[in-house]
Amino acid sequence: MKLLLAIGLSLFVLAACEQKSTPSNTYTVRFGIVTPSSDGDYLVLKETYKIPRHYKNTGFRFGFEIVSNNDVPFNYKYIIDTPSPPKQVSGVLSESNEGKPTTILTSPTFEVSDRGTIYPIWFDEGDPLGHYKLTVIINGTFTKTFTFEVTDN
Repeated sequence: MKLLLAIGLSLFVLAACEQKSTPSNTYTVRFGIVTPSSDGDYLVLKETYKIPRHYKNTGFRFGFEIVSNNDVPFNYKYIIDTPSPPKQVSGVLSESNEGKPTTILTSPTFEVSDRGTIYPIWFDEGDPLGHYKLTVIINGTFTKTFTFEVTDN
């Protein structure tokens, strides 16, 4: 009886150790055109790597979604690499990229306490057409890079 109890306790301890050695979190990251939902949040409407340049005042947004597959809180930021410097920078990018705009812009770090987030992005007058790269960094790890083209239509 003691032997069975010892074996059972050993297996329980091994299972607990094995669980701690597995990755603490995995994420699904998607990119595309986003739209407001009925509750005021955003939804990724269409995954695409061809984004039309419609300005902020039209309500058009593109962006990315991060889902924690293990429902664990996380933090993230993003880096956007533009084909040429934009004429202006607005929103949170203006807070974290002071001075004259460059081709590489970095967001501040955002904390997410629930299962995920959708981050909407807009275009301002003077944002260039062409090939962009957007890199999502989760918990300090470069997680996903999206290469996309911004077109006139």
